[in-house]
Amino acid sequence: MNMNAQQWWLQQEQWRRYQEQHWRLYQEQHWRLYQEQWRRQQEQWRIYQERQVQEQWRIEQERMEQKWQIEQERMEREWRTEQERKEREWWKEQETKEREWWKEQETKEREWRIEQERIEHQEHTTLHGTWKQTNGETIADEAVRNKEASVDCTDGECPICFDLTDADSRYLMPCAHWACVPCMRDYLSIKKLCPICCMAIE
Repeated sequence: MNMNAQQWWLQQEQWRRYQEQHWRLYQEQHWRLYQEQWRRQQEQWRIYQERQVQEQWRIEQERMEQKWQIEQERMEREWRTEQERKEREWWKEQETKEREWWKEQETKEREWRIEQERIEHQEHTTLHGTWKQTNGETIADEAVRNKEASVDCTDGECPICFDLTDADSRYLMPCAHWACVPCMRDYLSIKKLCPICCMAIE
């Protein structure tokens, strides 16, 4: 009986030790597996986080790029609108300056013409309103001499059209100069002056 009890206790002790050894091995193996699994999960989570961060960064970059493009297009439209407005204003200003310049030129031309007419009228008045001595004879003596020469001359060239004209088809002016009747008719419709000496003809 005592032997059986001792054997039983020995067997129980051996079984307990066997259980402890196997349990430790099992715990160690299970812990290693758990650690390995946890490490893999942590690695997968890290990769997932990196991918998520990269994806978010990429989305954010695309959004910022689209926003930048929209802003650039808006600024370009505003710049073009401003340039067109400035160009229109410049052209309006140029047209205004050109109109003012033409008006000024027309005014100067009118003033020049008026001044030229005044000077011409003054010269004619001075020339034919006074008697000047020229080479020992007066203008009246020269007119009489030209008139006598014109009457004595039967044929000659018209000083305007340079055609040969006889005495019957001539127009004799007070200054004793003459021209053909058709030429003098056209000339006197424009100016009441002698075409040779510019004497006034009433």
